[in-house]
Amino acid sequence: DTLKENSAKVETTAAIGNSLHKVTGTLTELMSRFTFNSIQAIDPERHEKRIYPRITNRLLVQINHGNAIIECSTLDFSLTGMRIELAGKLPDQKPLNFEIFLPRANLELYENKTPLKLSGHVNWQRTVNEKNECGIKFENLNEASTLKLRECFEHFKKNPEYMTKFQLAPN
Repeated sequence: DTLKENSAKVETTAAIGNSLHKVTGTLTELMSRFTFNSIQAIDPERHEKRIYPRITNRLLVQINHGNAIIECSTLDFSLTGMRIELAGKLPDQKPLNFEIFLPRANLELYENKTPLKLSGHVNWQRTVNEKNECGIKFENLNEASTLKLRECFEHFKKNPEYMTKFQLAPN
């Protein structure tokens, strides 16, 4: 009986997840019809130690860990790393391979696009509200991968680099 109930709950959760995924795609398609002419500047004073700013948009991430694939999402990311939230812990300082599912203009493009394959390692881990957060530093980024991360910032209308006052001044 408990197994049947749990099975039903898993199926219901999967159905809800699929519905949310479709609604998100529809909303993204609707929002893509809007035109915005500004890119949000990120204030460097708040992030003195960082080379590049982080943005707090969620992206799906799949981490290859041994024989398992761990799904999680970003809490924030930059051109050099990401902060993810996941249920368990990852090995400290060990090389990781992972895929980041970058945003696309519509659901069909998102579902048919190959994710960005990167490698990195865990810089730090901590528990926040009973979930594990990890800071992952990207390693061996090539020009094409960096370009895709920059495009991701563009998608969210944010600048991937800190802007100086000179860059913010109107023409």
